[in-house]
Amino acid sequence: MATTDVEFGEAPFEIIDGDRGKNYPKQKDFLNSGHCLFLSATNVTKSGFVFADCLFIDEKKDSSLNKGKLRREDIVLTTRGTLGNTAYFKHTVLFENIRINSGMVILRCDREKILPVYLYHFLRSPSFHEQVNSLRSGVAQPQLPIRDMRRIKLPLPTMPEQKRISGILSAYDELIENSQQRIKILESMARALYREWFVHFRFPGHEKVTFVSSPLGKIPEGWEVKKLKNVCRLTMGQSPKSEFYNEMGEGQPFHQGVTNFGNRFPTDRLFCTVEGRIAEAGDSLLSDKVDAAKGNDVVLCHLLATNLGLAISTLTLDVMRFDNNDIETGIRNRIHGGTRERRDREALFDAFAKLAPNAGLSVEPVFLPGLCELVARFINASAAASQVTRCLDHLTRQRVLPDYTKAAGAVDQVFGDRTLKLARDVLHFISRESRLPIDIFKASLS
Repeated sequence: MATTDVEFGEAPFEIIDGDRGKNYPKQKDFLNSGHCLFLSATNVTKSGFVFADCLFIDEKKDSSLNKGKLRREDIVLTTRGTLGNTAYFKHTVLFENIRINSGMVILRCDREKILPVYLYHFLRSPSFHEQVNSLRSGVAQPQLPIRDMRRIKLPLPTMPEQKRISGILSAYDELIENSQQRIKILESMARALYREWFVHFRFPGHEKVTFVSSPLGKIPEGWEVKKLKNVCRLTMGQSPKSEFYNEMGEGQPFHQGVTNFGNRFPTDRLFCTVEGRIAEAGDSLLSDKVDAAKGNDVVLCHLLATNLGLAISTLTLDVMRFDNNDIETGIRNRIHGGTRERRDREALFDAFAKLAPNAGLSVEPVFLPGLCELVARFINASAAASQVTRCLDHLTRQRVLPDYTKAAGAVDQVFGDRTLKLARDVLHFISRESRLPIDIFKASLS
């Protein structure tokens, strides 16, 4: 078998970057359905495309972008955040129009010299991922620039050999895909059976069972209602510093709630070299975080707003200290900066990611224009800026605890008009940029 190792820079495929110009979509441009699917990090995984949660742009916005549109048999590769995830735009993908975001590239093959499916299988191999890990840069936001990607080496056999290898691997992929479909069907049946038996109590023989009252309503006689702490041992997770995280398999798998939870088993995406609270075989993992963009939970949204208010207040103070003459430049410095600015960047991205998990966070976040406008308001009200977080917390408690207002006073009595307006500006910003409906916050915006 004649095989030659070639670097990506010399290989028979193009590396195509996405459009990062002035027409790059802002959060307000995204739709729940539409002409063109605009990929986010959740759509490109280790297992290929996942279309459970999609964002779209209309035909006008699509036509205004110059680069980054997929053709059939193109391959997508993630180059920022989670590196090396890949997906193959084969003919079975139902979407016709797809674009990549700014944290991805397209690999477009010269099909007379390299088979797209062969390249796709290489991009999923340990050899490729080892090279990616050796070339990655960035701490808070890992990235793989195209200039470094060009140094990755690819084994390139003859076309007949590529066809043979691809045929074998594709056959296994098809078996795995069919098995996964069967598993989904069986899991759906199991959930339906569970609801029927243990929620609606329509189990075999239920007609002859006596039901009695309980704190949860009517339950079969002989059953009990107990608190979770009385039937198992609850162990809260840990939050080590980000410097101990890695994606190279060093240390223990580190699961960050719903981000890594599948239908049944977690995905090992991050690892941590600090050992603390370790799950044992047979343990169940439960996330105590909720996806606010889906849950529409008033209390949670206010709590997340508090975190974002704190992040923006801190960012504002640093911009005032170092870059007051040019707000946009100051914010960009905080986002693109080094170790000193990492606190601002991580606090802001972490807070906003909880509110808009599909916002495509990067060193050029889509919400940057709205953030610049909001920070300008904070600066103009400099004395009140540090009080905004307390005001948001007050609004939260006022919604959660019926007697809080009586004990602590109404929000307009505790805080001045300027502080209250800034707090409401934060909530409007969240509603606009994260696509959360404003009525979630209406109790605090009135």
